[in-house]
Amino acid sequence: MPMIVACVFMMNLLFAVQSENATAPGRLTLRAYVHCLIDAFSGNDAVILAATMDKETARTIADSLTWARVWSALPITVLAWYELTWWVFGFYIAAALTDLLDGMFARRAAPPRTDTDLDGNADVVFAIMTLVWLWMLVPGFLEKYWLPYLPILVIIQVYLSIAPFRFPGIKVPHFQFGRVMMVAFCCMLPLLLLFGDLPWFVHGIFILGTLSKLQLAHFVFNYDATAPAEHDSA
Repeated sequence: MPMIVACVFMMNLLFAVQSENATAPGRLTLRAYVHCLIDAFSGNDAVILAATMDKETARTIADSLTWARVWSALPITVLAWYELTWWVFGFYIAAALTDLLDGMFARRAAPPRTDTDLDGNADVVFAIMTLVWLWMLVPGFLEKYWLPYLPILVIIQVYLSIAPFRFPGIKVPHFQFGRVMMVAFCCMLPLLLLFGDLPWFVHGIFILGTLSKLQLAHFVFNYDATAPAEHDSA
């Protein structure tokens, strides 16, 4: 496990620490980065934006953690291919934790540098890959659970994906229900690896997860492009 966490930690460093002696806004020294992660893990959010870290730096950390979650799909897929179950378990937990940490930093950071919903897109990639890993590691998972959930989820996701083209500048909010369901969804693979198939749990996650996606679709369906300010604050 320490090796696994260290690997993900180093991936974060590759994105966040451009120079150990960097002093420009938005960059970090190695020591400051380590201290910030320790503060985040301990729940000491107030310390995160200390004098040594401005909001641009917090944005850099948040984005680097999000990218780490995306890129973690590569080693996890390789490990799943070779059926190294417990390595997948450890790597997956470490990658899922970046979803918690990037939110801690993002809530106290400067606005995103682009209009792209990086965290939302990373969640979609991670969720899709989670289903792939479940298919690879849990015998019969896809055959047992793909109906009716996956077709419905695919349709909803396609609808959400074309929203930026229909409504340029739309910002789909991250509802609290969706955040909770993402956490619950990330628990599915570890629990199934530990305890085997849990039909009641899997069905519950898929049902509630579908409802959280429908909440986003409902927001887009009722979006008023003539009043963007009202929706941006949602």
